[in-house]
Amino acid sequence: DHPYVRLTEHPMDEDHAYFFAINYSGKPAQVKLTLQEGFAVSESIYGPLPQNGYLALKECDGALFIIRRGEVKK
Repeated sequence: DHPYVRLTEHPMDEDHAYFFAINYSGKPAQVKLTLQEGFAVSESIYGPLPQNGYLALKECDGALFIIRRGEVKK
């Protein structure tokens, strides 16, 4: 939980969703992400991907990525 970071999920279909993370603070922020079981981050559209369950965001910046149901192949 971070008071200046907001997370939203926007379903695309049954197995995929856009996931937005926005840092409204003037300082960098790091937040822990916990996805629903069975979902994983698939790809980044903008910004960094989570590393070891944490997402690092620059000040007044954000990230957009796609999450999908099932195992993500790397």
